[in-house]
Amino acid sequence: MASLLDTRLRAAAGTLRQARDEVDAEDPPTADLLHAIIDDLEKHARMMRAENR
Repeated sequence: MASLLDTRLRAAAGTLRQARDEVDAEDPPTADLLHAIIDDLEKHARMMRAENR
């Protein structure tokens, strides 16, 4: 289960990273919010990887 969550969290972060890159030039505040969400998703993914060891 932890491995599946890790995979899904990293996939969601990747999708948001693409959206952030597209939004960055036109709407920097939204890009900052997306960056914060990406950081949080990646933190949770790291925790899932650590749990799966």
